[in-house]
Amino acid sequence: MRHTSLAARYRPQTFADVAGQDMVKAVLSRAAAEGRPAAAYLLSGTRGVGKTTIARIFAKALNCEHAPVSEPCNECPQCRRITQGAYVDVAEIDGASNNSVDDARALRENITYAPMEGSYKIFIIDEAHMLSRHAFNALLKTLEEPPPRVVFVFATTEAHRFPLTIVSRCQHFVFRHLTEEELCTHLSAVLRNERIPFEESAARLIAKRAAGSVRDGMSLLDQALALGGASLTTAGTREVLGMAGQEIFAGLFDAMRRQDCTAVATISRQVLHAGLDIGFFVQELVGQLRGLFLACEGGAPAVHALQLSADEAAFLQAIASGFSAAHLHSAWQMALEARRGIVYHPEPAAALELLLLNLALLPRLLPVDRLASCLSADAGTTHDAPVNTAYNAQAAQSAAAALQETADSNPCPATEAASAQVASASDVASYMPRSTNFRPDWEAFCDFCVAEHKVGRPSPPPHLLVDVTADWQGEDLRLTIKSQILYRQMESQRAALLHALAAFGAQCVHLTLTAPPKPRGARELMEQFSRHPGLQPCFDVLGATLEHCTDQAQVGTTDLLS
Repeated sequence: MRHTSLAARYRPQTFADVAGQDMVKAVLSRAAAEGRPAAAYLLSGTRGVGKTTIARIFAKALNCEHAPVSEPCNECPQCRRITQGAYVDVAEIDGASNNSVDDARALRENITYAPMEGSYKIFIIDEAHMLSRHAFNALLKTLEEPPPRVVFVFATTEAHRFPLTIVSRCQHFVFRHLTEEELCTHLSAVLRNERIPFEESAARLIAKRAAGSVRDGMSLLDQALALGGASLTTAGTREVLGMAGQEIFAGLFDAMRRQDCTAVATISRQVLHAGLDIGFFVQELVGQLRGLFLACEGGAPAVHALQLSADEAAFLQAIASGFSAAHLHSAWQMALEARRGIVYHPEPAAALELLLLNLALLPRLLPVDRLASCLSADAGTTHDAPVNTAYNAQAAQSAAAALQETADSNPCPATEAASAQVASASDVASYMPRSTNFRPDWEAFCDFCVAEHKVGRPSPPPHLLVDVTADWQGEDLRLTIKSQILYRQMESQRAALLHALAAFGAQCVHLTLTAPPKPRGARELMEQFSRHPGLQPCFDVLGATLEHCTDQAQVGTTDLLS
C-alpha cells in the first residue's frame, strides 16, 4: 500500500484547520463571506507556514456552490475538484518553471475570458519571486486594471525580490513563524489522531527542530515515526534527527567550568561519532547558553519565562551556578556569531572543536584592563636595538589578537570601552613603524605609500597623493588639495593616511587638509576684468570687448578673446 506523508494527509481544507496565521485567515475569510475579494494578494513568509494552503482554501471559498461563505463546504463538486487540482477556473502556476515573458503574456490573454464554471477565475502563482523582470512588467497593466471576477494570489518566500510596482498593486500579508508551543500543540494533535503514544518532550524536540515551519515539523515527525516502535520517545527522536542529548551538554558545561581542554576535545569527538547535525548542535548550544545566562541573572522567574519542562529548568539552574554571568554572556555571543561560519566551513568538525575550546578558555584570555599597562611597558622600552623593536611589535600583536577575541565574544555594556581599546591596540600592532630613518619628507612618504600599496598593506591610493601641495614642518602637516573631487576623496581616506603616516614613522603628526577655493563663474570674472586698469586701453583705443573668461584654477590659464 502506498504511503501518504503526514504533511499531505493532514493538509488543512478549511481556514479553521490552519495552524496559526489568525490575522490572515480572518481577512481572507471575511473577503470570501462578503464576496468582495481584492484583485491581487501577495502572501509572503518562510517555507511551510501555509501560504499555498491558504490560497487554495480561499479559492474554494470563493467558488463554493454555496458562496458567498466564510469557509468552503468541501462537499460540493466545485470544492472537491479544486482540492483534486482539476477545476478549470483555478490555475496553480509554478513561478520557477513558468517565468518567461511569453508565459506572462499567455496568462494575460487567458484572463480576458470569463469564468466557465465558478464565480471567479483564480490564479495562484507559487514561488512568484522566480518570475523574470519582463514577466512582472507584462503583468503590471493587468494588475492595475484587472478584469472583473479575476483574482491573483502570489505566494513567495522572498518578497524583497518583488518589484515595488507589483507590491503596491497587491494586498500584502506576511506569514509569521509558528511558536514552539503552537507547533508542539499541532504535532500532539496529529499523534493523538493517529493513535500513537508519545512523550511530550519528543513532540517538543520536533517542534524546536522545525523552527516554526509546520511542513518541516510534519516531515520530521514522519521521519521519527519511520524508526518504528510502539511509541514516539525522546531518545528515539534524538537518534533519528541527529540531536544531542542532555548528557552531552551536561558534560560539555562541566568541562567548560573546569577549563578542561581534554574533556572538551573528547566531547567534540563524541558529537562527530554520534552523527549529530553540527549546525543544529551549535543552535542548541546557543539556546542552552542563553538559558544559562538568564538563569544566572534572573534566577527561577527567568527560567519559568522560558517555558521549559521541569527537568530542563532544573538542569539549567544546576549548571548556571557554576559560571559567572560575564562568562556565559560572552560564550553565548561567541557561539551565536560562530554558528553560520561553522556550518559553511570547509572543515566544520575542526571549526566546532575550536569554538568549544574557545568557550572553555574564555576566562584565561588577557583581561582588558591589562592592555594599557602592556602597551605602556612596550612604549617605555628603547628601540635602539632591532631585537627590541621586533619584540615590541610581536607583543602588541599578541595582546591585540587576544583582546580582539575577548571583545568580539563579550557584548556587555561594561566591555564597550574595552572594545574600543582593542581596536586601537589592533591598529598599533598593524601599523608599527616600518621606516627606521624617519624625516618629514613628503616625496619619501609618497614613495613609501606606493610600496605599501603594492604589497597589499593599508595605505591611501597613490593617485590621491600626486596633485597635492605639502607643507610639513615637524609634527604639523598641511596638505592643500587642488580640486574639490580630490579633496573629498582625501577626506574619506583620512584614517588610512594617518595610519600610513604612523607606519612611516610620524607617530604624532597633526594633519590639516585644506580645500581648494571655490572656482569663480565666468560672469564674476568678466565683471572683475572689465574694471581692470591694465585692460582699459584695450577697451578705449582698440574698441575691444571681453567675450569669455575662465578661472585659472580650472584650466591653468585665463582666456581673453576679443
